[in-house]
Parts: sequence; structure tokens; C-alpha cells
Amino acid sequence: MNRRFAGLIIISVALTSMIIWEFWGRENLSYEEVLVLKENIAANTVIKEKDLTVKKMENPSSSALSAEDLQWIVGKETIQYIAKDSELHKEFFCESRYAIGKEKGKYVLCVPEDWMLSFPKSIRRGDEVSFFNGKVKIIDAVVVHSFDASGREVVSLDHERFNSEGTVSRIEIVSTADRLVELSNLAGTGKRFTVLYS
Repeated sequence: MNRRFAGLIIISVALTSMIIWEFWGRENLSYEEVLVLKENIAANTVIKEKDLTVKKMENPSSSALSAEDLQWIVGKETIQYIAKDSELHKEFFCESRYAIGKEKGKYVLCVPEDWMLSFPKSIRRGDEVSFFNGKVKIIDAVVVHSFDASGREVVSLDHERFNSEGTVSRIEIVSTADRLVELSNLAGTGKRFTVLYS
């Protein structure tokens, strides 16, 4: 009788321990909180706080970003496609090329089609472009937007940019104030520019 009672106690303790581990212990002792994205995000996207959430993961990488890294990551730009709910690492991000404002010394300028003598219709957001007046380079800039005639962003339907949802008629670029003003002043005198991207 004593053996049977002792056996029942051992089984009960084992089952209770297993239940506690599965429902409380595993998550609280072997899981760690890491930052993840709420949705899939494409390359060249600036991260906002609303894009992020904290998720508990079992044995995440030691370099995975945690909730303490929230302020570091907000405002950074993705350098690759990142799937939602996957752990994040600093290597996935860079300083945003789209960051603007007085503290950054960068501003946005709209460049209409009639300023451009020649430009690739495959220009897209994130491209680094150079404006030439004849053989003289006037400015290097980053494309923030490429719009069609109705003001919609033109996006490619494939990586090779063979197919798109529209035709570019104007672009918006980011650069320093002095460079943008110089470009605008030259356009005001009737100059037109050859635009190249790399």
C-alpha cells in the first residue's frame, strides 16, 4: 500500500512538474523577448515604431535585437526584405538615406519631367541618381519617390524592372539644401539635365 501511494505521489509530482514547465516554465525560463516586425517589409523601407512588436522566442541568436534596441532601430532603413515575426539583427539596417530635416541637413525637392533632358523610365525609390548639365555633374541624390502623371508611385512588378505599374513623369530627390538650390536655379534659367542612376 505504501509503495502504491509513493508511486502515485511520484507520478503526480512528475505530471505537475511537466504541466508547470509546459505552461509557465518553458516560456518564462527558456524564451527571450526579441523585436520583430508585424508585417513583411521590403528593402529600402524606413522603420517606424508602429512596425515593431516584441515576441518571445526560444533560444534566439545572441545578436537578436531586443526591446531595449527600439530607439536604435526606429528611423533606420532596411537593406533587404525582412519577413514578419523573424528575429532582427543590426546588419539588416542602415542609416536612412531618406532622413530629412535641419538636424540632418537634407531636404526633398520635386524634379518635374520638363527639367530632365533625358532620364531612365526605370528610376525607382531608393535609386542613387546623378544630374548632369552637359558633362558637368551638378548633384548626387537619392530618389524618395518616382511618380506617374497622376501622382501615383511607380513600382516595378519584377526585380529586373521590365514591368511596372506606370510610367515615371516626375521624381522627388533628397540631398543637401545648397545642391538642391543650385539645381533649381539652373532649371530656372532654362537648363535641362541628364539623369543617370546606378
